[in-house]
Amino acid sequence: MTPFDILIKNARILDGSGSPAQKADIGIRDGKFTAIMPGIPADQSDYVIDGSGLVAAPGFIDVHTHDDLYLLRKPNADEKILQGITTVITGNCGFSPAPLVQNGRDVLKSFDGLLGGGPAVDLFGDRVSFGEFLDMLEDNRPGLNVGALVGNVTVRIGAMQHDMRPPTKDEMAHMKSLVAEAMESGAFGFSTGLVYAPGSYAQTPELIELASIAASYGGIYTTHMRNEGETLLESIQEAIQVAETSGVRVEISHLKAAGKSNWGKSSEAIALIKNARERGLEITADQYPYNAGSTGLFALLPPDVLAGGLDSLSIHLQEPAFRRELRARLEDAGNSSGMMAENSFDRIQIASSPNHPNYEGKTLEYLASSLQVDPLDLVFDLVAEEKLQVTMVTFSMDDGDIRRIMQTDFVMMGSDGLPSLGSRIHPRMSGTAPRILGHYSREQHVLKLEEAVRKMTSLPAATFRLEGKGLLKEGFDADLVLFDPDQILDQATYENPTTPPVGIAHVLVNGVPAVEQGRVLGTRAGKVLRYAE
Repeated sequence: MTPFDILIKNARILDGSGSPAQKADIGIRDGKFTAIMPGIPADQSDYVIDGSGLVAAPGFIDVHTHDDLYLLRKPNADEKILQGITTVITGNCGFSPAPLVQNGRDVLKSFDGLLGGGPAVDLFGDRVSFGEFLDMLEDNRPGLNVGALVGNVTVRIGAMQHDMRPPTKDEMAHMKSLVAEAMESGAFGFSTGLVYAPGSYAQTPELIELASIAASYGGIYTTHMRNEGETLLESIQEAIQVAETSGVRVEISHLKAAGKSNWGKSSEAIALIKNARERGLEITADQYPYNAGSTGLFALLPPDVLAGGLDSLSIHLQEPAFRRELRARLEDAGNSSGMMAENSFDRIQIASSPNHPNYEGKTLEYLASSLQVDPLDLVFDLVAEEKLQVTMVTFSMDDGDIRRIMQTDFVMMGSDGLPSLGSRIHPRMSGTAPRILGHYSREQHVLKLEEAVRKMTSLPAATFRLEGKGLLKEGFDADLVLFDPDQILDQATYENPTTPPVGIAHVLVNGVPAVEQGRVLGTRAGKVLRYAE
């Protein structure tokens, strides 16, 4: 028997630590890196990969995904594996498929556009514990490794439906028990979506109490903050307050400065976080490398209109008096919702619309003009008809802020891709990792290659405490990507968002080949990771 299951010869190794590349061979056995040194004879394995001209790096880790149900629907995870991503963190922005209680499947259906849903929703009953959801993922044999967070939107609905008020003592106890059950089942932490109703109804003391539960298990708190534009700095202060009071580690999701009037605020945002870190708080952030975001179209509306739930909102949106009042609020700059204030109709593009696929890829301004309707009426009509199934792409960021945030040492990769069924989804679902390595590192020189790799490997592994991940080191899990540093580049665009990247030759997941010369093999060797302090 040969010593290695797989041997990679003559690669330039970026081990994920941020150190410069070293040329060596890599021997893999039983899913682990077992030898990393130059000069290993080729006859030491029956499976030899020529790494000449290629960089070998640890498999990339995507800490901000909405791949929860996508991994049930498309377990090969082609869009992620083809980028060299071998581990994902799900359950972000307050949305997790579990724990579900009281007709949970119906609630899940309303959110499945933000959870990579589709037919996967039909696999759920009315009650699904967090542990049972992880078991479902495991039974489905995912093509990559997955760790999951428990979301405050899901937990709040489980305890108090869509009510816009503070929880009672009993409701608070119920929410805390749901978070504790998730942590005991292997959740990596607790997430919030503070722009999404009913998660947005949670005030700071509620967040602190729930984050304290995650902290007691050693978990992390990830937050889509209340505002990423006009009150960006105040939102960061709230995240810092949660960290200071609860003792939890904090990850700020998709750090940005949204809206032209807020461009440049990234400098102050970074300074705030650095100051907190200097005081000993563990605060990090993630980022996607694009000037557009993407979410449900409903996010343009004030969160309080969702207090009765989506079905109630759909009914109200058909009432002329309700529309008039809502229009007046949105046209008042002081009262408009954050996302509406940060975007104009010519910068909001429909990404998915199951009942109107011909709308996909077109801006609200263009559609409203073509249909001879007011843009706000179009928004109201689409949300009323399709609820959370209609999603948008919003062009609201400046490249200067993107670069500044990317160059910050505590910021890591998080794609935030929405694997919806629309034709014009955001290209970040297919292009994030190669865009950082190709466009921003090689072409724009924003990051040195070794630093770009660190931000996608050892930094996220350390932040989320992913044991055995993030370093190309003997004894670590053999998650690996081999790429051509002169060719790697994203090809996904807003017009063709699912085009796979170029320049990635091989991907291994737990020592098993998953991609060979740009072709997904379907080996599905991923593992469901369960956090335990």
